[in-house]
Amino acid sequence: MAVGFVVVPSTKCRKWPHAVDTLACLWGFAEATIFFIVPDVLLTWIALRGVRPALKTCGATLLGAMLGGTLMWICGSLDAVAARSVLDHIPAISPEMIASVHDDLATHGLRSMLLGSLIGTPYKIYAVYSGALGLNLFGFVVMSVPARLIRFVGLTIIVAWVAHLIGPRMSLRAKQRVHVILWFAFYVLFLIFMPN
Repeated sequence: MAVGFVVVPSTKCRKWPHAVDTLACLWGFAEATIFFIVPDVLLTWIALRGVRPALKTCGATLLGAMLGGTLMWICGSLDAVAARSVLDHIPAISPEMIASVHDDLATHGLRSMLLGSLIGTPYKIYAVYSGALGLNLFGFVVMSVPARLIRFVGLTIIVAWVAHLIGPRMSLRAKQRVHVILWFAFYVLFLIFMPN
């Protein structure tokens, strides 16, 4: 969340896009494993400046998420009990949610990841239980692309569109303040009302 308080340098700076893509990749990896703050925070911050740089950063975030998801798939396949124990300690992941993902994967296979992405079920649970159930790793990685990009790209486009509509009526700095306030409020409510 701290990214919301950083003054992002001008896109004219040559090193900035690489630094942001690296951060996005690391954030995607972290959120796919044990971190609970979604990389959408960074993606929507960038979308305030325009849709193109944000969509590029979605690709870097996806790469990190796929690497993190693969690690969690491997952990689930090697020791599902230990991997489940890790999930139990992550905020907003309940035993009921874990059981629901297990049942969905067992019944509907990897395509259940698509619905999970839309309703906010953590990707890391699908990763662990895809491995635990012995579902194909390659299939999991392939399905991770739409499962992750649906939300990353969708939210990025919406924020970029709203920022464009607001346009000159609000400065970039003012938009960034609103961004920080909204994400902060979201996570306060998230931690209050979500289980675990």
